[in-house]
Amino acid sequence: MIKIENLHKYFKKTHVINNININLEDNGLVILKGKSGRGKTTLLNMIAGLINQSSGNIYIDNELITKKNKDKIRTTKISYIYQDFKLINSMTVFDNIALPLKILGIKNIEEKVDNILEKLEITNYRNYLPCDLSGGQKQKVAIARALVKDSNIILADEITSNQDNKNAKLIMDIIKEISKDKLIILVTHDIDIIKYASHIITLNKGTIKEDIKYTNTINNINRKSIDYKSIYKFKDTLIKSFKKVLKYPILKKLLLTI
Repeated sequence: MIKIENLHKYFKKTHVINNININLEDNGLVILKGKSGRGKTTLLNMIAGLINQSSGNIYIDNELITKKNKDKIRTTKISYIYQDFKLINSMTVFDNIALPLKILGIKNIEEKVDNILEKLEITNYRNYLPCDLSGGQKQKVAIARALVKDSNIILADEITSNQDNKNAKLIMDIIKEISKDKLIILVTHDIDIIKYASHIITLNKGTIKEDIKYTNTINNINRKSIDYKSIYKFKDTLIKSFKKVLKYPILKKLLLTI
């Protein structure tokens, strides 16, 4: 579905994306993780054709993304869920969600929009304007607008950052179900979301630090048995303790002899 070859991106003298190579399948939930400023959103935006790479190639369905075709590919094959929503304030929730369907000339718009409103539990806000919604509600509308388009590729940037635990679970359960048939690439810092992934790519300073694919069986085991917060907490404690030990010459010498 998506093939990325020798991808680089510079912003002035800063090397934001450094020689990234990725192959992504037709379906599954791919999570891009890593600390802030490591290139996650930049990579997502290049896949979407929102910004141009400095060098390298991106293929979608074996079609090379170029300056000439990127808008067409994004319109017909990709849905993007923005962290800052990108809703049109003068249009109702219904009309915001229906907009991509109208652009594409799709029929049965009202039925499709009402179905997604119900699935995301925001039917009550159907005739609201975005200015009347909370941040969490706006994010749900942005998600609904992307899902109603029924694209084969869905790109999402921090879609649970404005949600409480209940709504975050609702959204991720829907995303996970959709990922059985579609490819979803999700940028997140949320450790709790990692358990939903079928493929995790960790970025560090614009390069791929880790690239892990799970089989369904392995991923199900991980979802049930691994407490990621505890792992990271233990790791941080271990590193801090080790640094303290190194302050004492005698202990440092002892460690080096082990």
